Amino acid sequence: KMKVTILPYANAADGQVGLFKEQGVCNPSGSVGDTVDVVKDETIVNKIRIKGFWSGVWSNAVDAFMNTTNKTLTIPAQNVNGVTINGTGTYDDDVMTINYRVKGFTVNDTCSSTLTRIR
Repeated sequence: KMKVTILPYANAADGQVGLFKEQGVCNPSGSVGDTVDVVKDETIVNKIRIKGFWSGVWSNAVDAFMNTTNKTLTIPAQNVNGVTINGTGTYDDDVMTINYRVKGFTVNDTCSSTLTRIR
């Protein structure tokens, strides 16, 4: 007999690393449907960077902080190539659901997206 104990990640960001398909809708601009790349921050535990968020362009990336107690995400207000993005959401290893706002000189979107793991 053997007893196996499976512990949670020491760094929850490890469970989010990979490619995800973002599908959602923004008001007023319409639908989003791009592939994003999620990487972990190398120095801050439970912090991820989502490359391609909202725009599909991987050089546009947002930072998100993971709360492991209630499996929520927080995207603090940050400037990404001339627009400010902020939001909140939930996560598990395969799906992230995020509600966010994108505001800039020519854009003012309120969005809701689901990011589903591709690999």
